[in-house]
Amino acid sequence: MSVTIHDIRWKASYLQVEYSSDTDDRLYLYRVKSKRFVPFQTIPMAEGRYLAQVNLVLGGGREVLPKGEWILCTKIDDDLLVDLDTLLAAKPHLITRIE
Repeated sequence: MSVTIHDIRWKASYLQVEYSSDTDDRLYLYRVKSKRFVPFQTIPMAEGRYLAQVNLVLGGGREVLPKGEWILCTKIDDDLLVDLDTLLAAKPHLITRIE
């Protein structure tokens, strides 16, 4: 999957990310310390672009997202986690993360 970020902005308590992708995977915020994924709400836009937004006050439930290191990411399908060869065939860019 290839994601291109075109814009990141705030709108009230929402973090909004405008992006395009060669697949329809959704974006997530990932908290490194707690290994927690918070999904963005994804809204299709024109010309293959999407608007992803997450309310940072309500987060993934009804609480403010805690401070810490958060990463903007996509999830890897569980089917690709069968073995390393299967994963790297689908996501060759991950070899640098493994090394």
